[in-house]
Amino acid sequence: MTVLLVLTAFMLAVSLLQPQVLGKEQLNAGRETTVCRNGGRDPWRRGMAKREMPHIGISPSFGAIYGLGEYDVPEKKLDFAGLRRDDNPHIYAWLTIPDTIIDYPIVQHPDQPDYYLTHNLDGSTGYPGCIYTQPVNSRDWTDNHTVIYGHNMRDGSMFAGLHAYEEKSFFEENPYIYIYTEDSVRVYRVFAAYPFSDEHLLLDFHTETRQGYEEYLEMISGVAPEKGHYDMEAAPENGEPIITLSTCIADKPAQRYLVQAVLEAEGTRLQ
Repeated sequence: MTVLLVLTAFMLAVSLLQPQVLGKEQLNAGRETTVCRNGGRDPWRRGMAKREMPHIGISPSFGAIYGLGEYDVPEKKLDFAGLRRDDNPHIYAWLTIPDTIIDYPIVQHPDQPDYYLTHNLDGSTGYPGCIYTQPVNSRDWTDNHTVIYGHNMRDGSMFAGLHAYEEKSFFEENPYIYIYTEDSVRVYRVFAAYPFSDEHLLLDFHTETRQGYEEYLEMISGVAPEKGHYDMEAAPENGEPIITLSTCIADKPAQRYLVQAVLEAEGTRLQ
């Protein structure tokens, strides 16, 4: 009897030391890989998994390479020629927001404005699509207002991370957005984050003209503080260009969540 008790106690102890393997129902509890009703996987993992991800880190010296030593520019080694050759010919920039998983190429189809709303980097149809701009915007970032679109995926990918700016603390502590091109790094400072209607920001507001742009900025200064967050000190002035990152809001199909930032600095690679 004593031997049996000792053996039983030993087996129980071994079982308690074994790692717990969750069932499929538990692993997926509370998660959906959909935006509203549409499913999909992160395009980086789906279409670009075969390529080594760029090195990402914070290096004070990396910004200095572009004359931006005062900024903690996330270090990235991007081969745009290789990305266009191996992954998608429409890649023309890269977007990174520190303290989020937003770290994606930016694409633009030359003649189908919303092609990448329903197409992935590998050209397949479906979700989550891509982070993209429409051809109404130039690809040299010289427009007064550039709008960047991405789905609000419930698995946290794509532009789901923009909703972190709903928290005032995150809005205040994460002010910078970085856009990389073949020969430059552009530093944008977030000045507004708020829900808005689904109006087309480039067609319904004539920001290509000076008067239209000033009127649009004035509208933001009235709407953003009331509906979300607004940094008056960072707000654009004297015609400084801005970007708007736009994504949908769950259960509110007629609204979009906008994060807007003004160009604060631009650096080109020093020889």
